[in-house]
Amino acid sequence: MSARIEASPRLRHVHCPAQPPSSGSFDATGELRHRLANVLRVRASERLILRTAAGPNAIAEVRSVSREAIQLEIVGPAPPISAPPLHVTVAQALGKGDRFEQVLQHGVELGVSAFVPLITTRTVKRPTGRDVVTKLRRWQQILDAAAEQARREATPTLCEPCSLQAALARMAPHSTAVVLQPDAHETLPGLADKLAAGPVVVFVGSEGGFDSEERKTLAQAGAFPASLAPYVLRTETAALAAVAILLWSSAAD
Repeated sequence: MSARIEASPRLRHVHCPAQPPSSGSFDATGELRHRLANVLRVRASERLILRTAAGPNAIAEVRSVSREAIQLEIVGPAPPISAPPLHVTVAQALGKGDRFEQVLQHGVELGVSAFVPLITTRTVKRPTGRDVVTKLRRWQQILDAAAEQARREATPTLCEPCSLQAALARMAPHSTAVVLQPDAHETLPGLADKLAAGPVVVFVGSEGGFDSEERKTLAQAGAFPASLAPYVLRTETAALAAVAILLWSSAAD
């Protein structure tokens, strides 16, 4: 059994699109080489933590840098990073502009485990066809970059845009659903203490929130309505505030 290699907090993290070998050396080409050479500007003998979508993260040392490739050698496994104290999924209705992208980026930093982009009655721009592929590619890039910057061990999962009914059907067993509503009688800080330790799915409407039929659908599915503040928050602010409250409450238990 190999000895654990201690990773200094100064080691930079980099997302590795393909699974690297478990030992030995390999050449970083394409997207990985571009990021290492042009973004991180690595030098020979520097050590990095390679983050992968599947499998354990690894510590690698830069052996050589050239225009064609950067040679990396796997030094050993990276020490595990603590997982978020609560599995939180944000089911966020798509809004105007880059609001969903803000939820992705900052949600990763806070500790969100999964994202579900919702297409609701009040969704103005509805991605279809090739636009869905383009959006998903961009959103995944945002997730990878945010997870790399935040030093998350794993990148949160991302689903394809779907309806409210489809999102409810995808909920894992024993999950608790919470829907953010400014007029709800229960506040999320008060409700958080009552939630079970299992996964939580936070449903957030777009501008204007969910309509009456969608609220009815959520209520029939057992979602708990909850408010965040005495004021009406923007959709991206509401999602991030809810995540912070839930994760802080879970960590404090």
